[in-house]
Amino acid sequence: MLDRIKGYPAPRFVRTQGLAALAAFGALLAYAVWLRDPIADLVVWGAVGGVFATIALDAVRLTGVKMRMFPMDMPRMFGLIILGMASAFQANIMAKMVQRLAAEPRERRTALLRERMAFLAQLSPIRRRVMMRGMMKGLAALPADTRLEIQSEQVGILAELPDASRAALMRTIDELMPTNPRTDSVSLREALAIKTERLRGPRPIPMRAFNEVADAVFRPTLREKGAKMATVLLVGYLYHFVNGASYGIAYTMLFGRGSWTLAFGWGIFVWLVMMIAMPVMMPMIRFPKTFPVVPLLAHLAMAVPIGYFALAYVGPSASEASLVAGLGLGGWLRGLGLL
Repeated sequence: MLDRIKGYPAPRFVRTQGLAALAAFGALLAYAVWLRDPIADLVVWGAVGGVFATIALDAVRLTGVKMRMFPMDMPRMFGLIILGMASAFQANIMAKMVQRLAAEPRERRTALLRERMAFLAQLSPIRRRVMMRGMMKGLAALPADTRLEIQSEQVGILAELPDASRAALMRTIDELMPTNPRTDSVSLREALAIKTERLRGPRPIPMRAFNEVADAVFRPTLREKGAKMATVLLVGYLYHFVNGASYGIAYTMLFGRGSWTLAFGWGIFVWLVMMIAMPVMMPMIRFPKTFPVVPLLAHLAMAVPIGYFALAYVGPSASEASLVAGLGLGGWLRGLGLL
């Protein structure tokens, strides 16, 4: 999320923090198993439940992907992000969008350009550079007469925009000139200091249109970067399953054995996190009102293995090591009918 929202490169994070954190986690888990600490049971069965939960989630999610009810197959995006190709992929999407835009009737094209340029002006400089670089790449691929016509329309729209919006776009255009060495890479401290943009107005790209264009540019982006599909899928799905395991571990560490009510509540909580995160990670996409339905079903399916493995394999002593038990909240949850 730091990569997409704040511009901090995921490959750098994996090298400098991610691998070290994973190694430390593995060493601590091995030590807990050696000590026969009940926390080890919480972690192991939470991870097992989380892996099977990811399989259950994917049984629903991949059906939604085939029906174009997601922006794209998200593990593919995870692979691109971790391997440092997400910005190139995003730029290629914008370039393809420009080519589709060029085929629209002039009046509609101008209206869409006006909407998108106003929206771009609201983005953080990092994201605006990535997207405008893609737009410039798309313009360069157009026939000269069409390119000049669209550029003339853009100049007219710039003149109509508020001063602050026009200044933001002009500053980014200057930064993207070949003579400017400006890079999109930032330090972790700089990334954390960047405020998340407060976007106003409708998001300009319908999700289905994004889905079609993402499919069209995915393989060309891999060829452009000299990457193999198998590598991107391996990295993306590995992250996807590790992420799923972490949700299972978080559940057992919080609730121990828990209950079916808490398991389904946990699935709904994870779904809510996704509903908040995806629009922030993909600010240009206009999600349909029906978008939350398939993810909700997928996360309810995810809750079944998490609840099953926790109830079937986490013993009473291990459950007493959970956060809820440690804080003495078990009686309160039982009073609410949640345990």
